[in-house]
Amino acid sequence: MKEDDDTKDAIIDEMYLMEVEAGKSVITQGALGDNFYVVQKGVFGVYVSGVRVATRGEGTCFGELALMYNSPRAATVTASTDAAVWVVDRFTFRRVVTDTGNQTLQKHTQFLSQVDLLAPLSSAERQKIAEALDEVEYGPEDFVFKEGADGDAMYLIQSGTFAVIKKGKDVSFGKK
Repeated sequence: MKEDDDTKDAIIDEMYLMEVEAGKSVITQGALGDNFYVVQKGVFGVYVSGVRVATRGEGTCFGELALMYNSPRAATVTASTDAAVWVVDRFTFRRVVTDTGNQTLQKHTQFLSQVDLLAPLSSAERQKIAEALDEVEYGPEDFVFKEGADGDAMYLIQSGTFAVIKKGKDVSFGKK
């Protein structure tokens, strides 16, 4: 989904590169921590009570619980080789998620204000709908839903073209 990609890109923009020498711990079991790490190069050992329980290498991550909780670290993570990690802290992560979420909500609310069917609603009611929206992108040959399927969602076309096919015939009433 586009909004997830926007949030991910914004978080990546806020990350910084940290070089780690072999033997150095970036997380210590029991200590409070608020950083999340993505391994660019090198290998890290994950230790619980001194026992190696996992290995993290290029393209993997660790410290994700720190993004959500201010709790003691469950393990020690030590560089087995010289390494490099990309880092983001909990506060930056939450700020970016909140900011991009607010931008998305504002964009959806603005879009809903242009939908004739929703004109009788108050701005507060349109905002509640905007909060519940999930933005989904479809390709040229994708089906949004098929005739006879249970109707469990309302679809609003923000951009693009579509066709409505009923009993094999095009009965489109929207822009094509």
